[in-house]
Amino acid sequence: MSTQLLYRPLNPFFGMLPVLLSLVTTWAVVQGHRRAWPMWVAATSVAAQANLAFVPLVASMVVFILITWLVGLLRATSKRTHLRDALRARSIWIAAGLGCLLWLPVIVELIRNNPNNVQQLVAWVQSGAGTNTRTGLREAIRHVAILAPAPGGFRGYSFDFLTAGSPLARAIGGLVLLALTFVAFAPGKFPGRHAARIPAQIAVVANIALVATAALMPRYPNAPYWLAHWIPVATFTWSAVAMGGAARWERISPALPSWPVARIGLGVAAVSVVLQTAGARPALENGSSNTTAAAIAVDNLGDGRGRSVRIHGLGFVPLLGTAPAVAFELQRNGWEPHYLLPWPFPEDAEHLWLDSDPAPTEKIIIVDSSEPDFNDGIPTNAQMMGRVEIGEKGRMLTLYRVPGSSPEAKEGS
Repeated sequence: MSTQLLYRPLNPFFGMLPVLLSLVTTWAVVQGHRRAWPMWVAATSVAAQANLAFVPLVASMVVFILITWLVGLLRATSKRTHLRDALRARSIWIAAGLGCLLWLPVIVELIRNNPNNVQQLVAWVQSGAGTNTRTGLREAIRHVAILAPAPGGFRGYSFDFLTAGSPLARAIGGLVLLALTFVAFAPGKFPGRHAARIPAQIAVVANIALVATAALMPRYPNAPYWLAHWIPVATFTWSAVAMGGAARWERISPALPSWPVARIGLGVAAVSVVLQTAGARPALENGSSNTTAAAIAVDNLGDGRGRSVRIHGLGFVPLLGTAPAVAFELQRNGWEPHYLLPWPFPEDAEHLWLDSDPAPTEKIIIVDSSEPDFNDGIPTNAQMMGRVEIGEKGRMLTLYRVPGSSPEAKEGS
């Protein structure tokens, strides 16, 4: 993951490192390290608020910790002492205070806004919208291929992320998950089982949560972008595999002294920072392309002087990336942009909906050469404003201008 991905608006990528930290600290909390509680609360809070699609994964970790704690309470010799020690732990109260602080903006939003985010979500669920376009479990389970070190796994995934891997990758990914499930939940004892059991359980639960999330998502191109947090889950999964393998040898103890572990951790962190900073740009880097497209639109349309423009992004990148960039630049030049897809319920961005202006002065259409099916939506009177290369060699964004019929449009043209 390049640092170029961390600045994007509506960005799932900046939550990926908190997701990985959440998984690691879940392991520490379940192992009884109370000092990990504040870090776990911080990581899971940021991850849960990063995007709605992250919530099932975070919820699965919360439930996992709760079940583990209840099992420990039932097995405790003195339940009262067990509860008293937990409540007296300073780190628990620090974590509680930190959680209140991190969730305060969310609580304020719920109180001040009407409708708030929760009301919008409930209304959406009750409407049944999107239920006919869900990916479904049968298709979602194919994406365990990301766990496979084979063609179609790991780097074989494209920017839309949920591009299905090869049959070999899916088979290997399934075997990895099956092996971890055996380590995590199968009865009996074997060398290294105690050290490997908890990370294996966390990895299995996390992957199940991701499969469920993918199954509920709409099919491409609407949503796969928001399942990027499967990447840190895959990273943790292979850490669990490595732990399970290492723990089988008696010479490798899971209870290493803290100082060598700290040195190793700092070294790995330093190398990771260097690799992140010096890493190559991702296969699809469209930030500069969107900026160029916005400049083309401004050069062609000029000063808006309060006139309105509809901006239709036909395709994944045009809709989520290029159209907002063009809208922002045109707004700076006096135009009133309309570029958001309509939401079936009232919201505070209705003035940006595509259909909120019934008679726009101008219309812009943006298409991606990698998605030729959308070219059917270009009217015959459209005038090409320009083309911008994006990502892979030969892939182009094309901007069209469709003049309106109002007097202002004719005057502006």
